[in-house]
Amino acid sequence: FQPLENVFKHGYQDQLMNCVVFSDAPHFVKNLVDMTIPMSKMLRLECAFTGAQKMFVIWYKDGKQVYGSYRYNTKLVGNSCIFEGLHESNRDTTGRYSCEISNAYGTEICHAHVIPVTGMHTSMEDTCHFFLD
Repeated sequence: FQPLENVFKHGYQDQLMNCVVFSDAPHFVKNLVDMTIPMSKMLRLECAFTGAQKMFVIWYKDGKQVYGSYRYNTKLVGNSCIFEGLHESNRDTTGRYSCEISNAYGTEICHAHVIPVTGMHTSMEDTCHFFLD
């Protein structure tokens, strides 16, 4: 293949058919966010993406795939991936959560660290976040 700038510079029109465009590859437009959460609240993580359909979504906790169950609900709503804890957060909620999206054009993944804490008082609208290096 010729570099794209050579195709245009030297007029290799027939070589344009060999160009691969990745504009439909998955890309996160809203990443997961590291957070602390009161132990009395249920976990909810959300990220959003662009890319060509058909999109596949896989959630992980500490590197292990998480499936929808009596503990967790995972769903895809439009271009948003949502992970919901179905019970109040506890010590077992602690971990690194990852959302992987993929389609025929590629794969992308984003992560968030979650730490439940005791004695944290928030209203329903409040969300407390922290960032790890």
